[in-house]
Amino acid sequence: KAGDKVVVKYTALLWSDSSVFDSTWTKGQAKIVTLTPSDTVTKGFVKGLVGQAVGSQVLIVAPPSDGYGSAGSAGVPAGSTLIYVVDILGVDG
Repeated sequence: KAGDKVVVKYTALLWSDSSVFDSTWTKGQAKIVTLTPSDTVTKGFVKGLVGQAVGSQVLIVAPPSDGYGSAGSAGVPAGSTLIYVVDILGVDG
């Protein structure tokens, strides 16, 4: 649920050209993410995971308004639609 800390592995891609801009798989470790939008967790990522069960693999398509919007981010041009493929490994705490 919103506000939970979940343990995930994910790959994040740009819809426009399928290029990967972030991936815990290439870093070799899971990440603990709080399901609250922040500077490092997009609204689309949170919306796509809230209500999902541990053990699920979730495909999230986030429009720019639920991603980095008109500002963009490192490796993400302004106005980009984002794709996340997320494995939910557990709940932390």
